[in-house]
Amino acid sequence: MLRWLCFLVLASLLAAENWPSYRGAQGSGVSLKAAPVNWNADASAGPLKNVLWRTPIPGLGHASPIAWGNRLFVATAVRTKGEAPLRVGLYGDGGSADDNAEQSWKVYCLDRETGRVVWERTAKTGLPRAARHTKATHANTTLATDGRHLLAFFGSEGLFAYDLTGKLLWQKDLGVLDMTPADDRTLSWGFASSPVVAGDKVIVQCDVKAGSFLAAYALADGKLLWKTDRSAVSLGSWGTPGVFGDLVVCNGFPFVAGYESSTGHERWRIPAGGDVPVPVPFSANGLIYVAQAHGKASPLIAIRPNGEVAWREERNAAYLSTPVAYQGQIYSVT
Repeated sequence: MLRWLCFLVLASLLAAENWPSYRGAQGSGVSLKAAPVNWNADASAGPLKNVLWRTPIPGLGHASPIAWGNRLFVATAVRTKGEAPLRVGLYGDGGSADDNAEQSWKVYCLDRETGRVVWERTAKTGLPRAARHTKATHANTTLATDGRHLLAFFGSEGLFAYDLTGKLLWQKDLGVLDMTPADDRTLSWGFASSPVVAGDKVIVQCDVKAGSFLAAYALADGKLLWKTDRSAVSLGSWGTPGVFGDLVVCNGFPFVAGYESSTGHERWRIPAGGDVPVPVPFSANGLIYVAQAHGKASPLIAIRPNGEVAWREERNAAYLSTPVAYQGQIYSVT
């Protein structure tokens, strides 16, 4: 299966900002560059509109592209034989996909102006160590970079660090990371928490079926700097951690928690409510916001950096998408 990486026509391509990780800088999801309000990237639906280029990327991947300078980076998982199944749409089946065949986990680097593939690297080839949801892929996590290091986290398949020319710097096996919902521990939905660069370290959140943890590794050599157990804090989460100075905030169930990024020490925890936590913590106006849904509650919580709850709305928060704060307003899809 091929998917297309499309680049929309922006106001000024050469002056385009860096987009170093999932949802951009600080996970805000906000870009200050102008973008078209309408476009068409599907040639079967009519003439292309406001699309600078399209480049086919093999395999399946929910990973978002990231940008640094004149380069784009994206991850994918390519099935060796046959076509990987992907069942989209509205349905209530929580089962796993029939996709346990051999895969190759790949990283692509493209030229930002032309879409030309500059290099590709295969991080690993083998059988998946954990199953995935029928709507998910084996490459759900987005890459992260600080402009020198490029981090690819494929969950159970490992954490990989490259330089921006594609040279492998180091890799780590973090074990089997089987993500499953709190209300049915027999299900396997696949890993989805993206890595986050914080200074000289990369932080990963691994809320899994057994042995949940938060960990930091040195960018330079992959050395484990600290590892904090989250078994009593979260029964499962697909959320990417938010980093705000020396504070790391993790979405989870039954608690949202804050940690020191330098040591991994837990500073505070707050009772949450949504039992399938996916949205990324984000910050605006001196507050940190966390949304979650599914189950008995769907709260949006506004938290001060010291862990004090400024306010919370118990219903109608985002389930899978992360809200956006912009010019004093919070925009959310429920």
